[in-house]
Amino acid sequence: MEHERRILGSYFTLRNSGGAPVLVGHAAVFDRDSELIAGSFIERIAPGAFRESIARRDDVRALINHDSNLILARTVSGTLLLREDQHGLYVEINPPKTSYAQDLLESARRGDVSQMSFGFTVPPGGEQWERGQNGRPDIRTLLKVNLFDVSAVTFPAYPDTNVAVRSHSQFVGHASVSSGSPDVQLRRRRLRLEMLAAGIPDASEDVALRRRKLRNEVMTTKHADLQLESYLSKRERQVEREREAEWTRG
Repeated sequence: MEHERRILGSYFTLRNSGGAPVLVGHAAVFDRDSELIAGSFIERIAPGAFRESIARRDDVRALINHDSNLILARTVSGTLLLREDQHGLYVEINPPKTSYAQDLLESARRGDVSQMSFGFTVPPGGEQWERGQNGRPDIRTLLKVNLFDVSAVTFPAYPDTNVAVRSHSQFVGHASVSSGSPDVQLRRRRLRLEMLAAGIPDASEDVALRRRKLRNEVMTTKHADLQLESYLSKRERQVEREREAEWTRG
């Protein structure tokens, strides 16, 4: 199961607890739209998405920039507190007195570093897709995730979206079966071709099957284009004949 990382409206601040600095904030915010991914869909996190992972007491680490060498805290040691509240995934980090942790604290005091990200995997049944309406992008809702790290991040980005893009490609493929519009099916085939050409295949297919499927998709798309071109050419000739007939009658 591949890891994903996200930044969804998450910030932290620095406060003192018994004279010791503590980083507090939200590593994820519920029901907030992500930025557009792959030009075609957005993501949201549903309330309760982290509940099972927290209840299981998964071994979650707090890191800097998702670097496993820069550990700030850990749930199993009691230095990292995680819980869900009405806003999202609440985090309390009790950092060590290492040089890199002190550097982060100084950057936090100055306001240079203030955002968080979280790393996760999605178990079977942990996501839900919805078709976008009126030209809006499709929506991936994360219903349940396996949490493995929360991180203070220097550069907010949206990395590691290959898993989500593959999932969206599969969703588009399944949804197109019920569509009777040749134009819609053609556009979806093209989208899937773009995913395959970018090296983002269906996870369930082996290499040989993917190659055969890609060749078939190419031929099908070309055939559809030729059919459309043939139809337009015939229609143009028909219009010209009708005009000539009108001129002759006139």
